[in-house]
Amino acid sequence: MDFDYRLPDSDAPEILIRRTAIGGIRVIVDGERVPGRRGVYEVPGADGQAHLLRVTGAWTGLRAIADGWDVPLEAPVPLWSRALIVLPLALVIGGLVGVALGAVATALNAIVGRTPLRAPARALVMVAVLVAAGGAWATVGSALTTMGSASVSYTVGTCLSGLTPGTDLVTRAPTPVACDAPHDAEVVGTYAAADAAAYPGETALAGEAGQRCPPLFKDYVGVAFASSRLDILPVIPTQVAWDAGSRDVACAAVTMDGSKLTSSVRGSRR
Repeated sequence: MDFDYRLPDSDAPEILIRRTAIGGIRVIVDGERVPGRRGVYEVPGADGQAHLLRVTGAWTGLRAIADGWDVPLEAPVPLWSRALIVLPLALVIGGLVGVALGAVATALNAIVGRTPLRAPARALVMVAVLVAAGGAWATVGSALTTMGSASVSYTVGTCLSGLTPGTDLVTRAPTPVACDAPHDAEVVGTYAAADAAAYPGETALAGEAGQRCPPLFKDYVGVAFASSRLDILPVIPTQVAWDAGSRDVACAAVTMDGSKLTSSVRGSRR
């Protein structure tokens, strides 16, 4: 998601603040990526001086802080709303179908939680989404869990069609394709998640992927993820796969805007 921002009381160039698919923040000025450290970025001003810009609240309401100004880029997400956003993730106990329904319900509630609806209406819609997801799982979950329990093998260097953020991997597996054909993703690395007897949950596995995928991305693409024009889409085990012994996580490179890749990104320094 992109947010336009300009330094207060300044005619400096407009700044684009981008929240990536894995919750990272990117700051772009005049089409150039500005490196940052712990959420702080040095952005050029019209006076030729660098200004410190701090970006906070990637998931609780994005804010930009610079030169003593604290500018909200979006409405803050209240605590009760955050709770309703993550509650559908409890459906992971229902296997692959639960994971899929929980992810969809979480995404919908994340959207509703940021709308300008009044709090009672917003809460009602979010609770309705949660109830609908639970009802759908109760109706079809057990019938589809077995069908969706087969794991998909992801090999480094494989280009895939049908692997995009939000893809339902329960009922449809990505298709390997030639890397010189249009495709959605390319596997740039794999690793085994930290072992645990109990399923650690999608949030914990995604957080681990946020740490372990970028180094694999750099080794494969030839440029640090922080400087890349590409995004990372981690493919993590579901509870069904975890209970069956799978700990494999795949790190796939995708475009930032959802457009197709038309060649391999290996060594491309994109």
